[in-house]
Amino acid sequence: MSANGPAPEPTPKAPEAP
Repeated sequence: MSANGPAPEPTPKAPEAP
């Protein structure tokens, strides 16, 4: 990613563990 700013959608990170 070149520019650091408000992305249109959150980057797919690892699934949140309960």
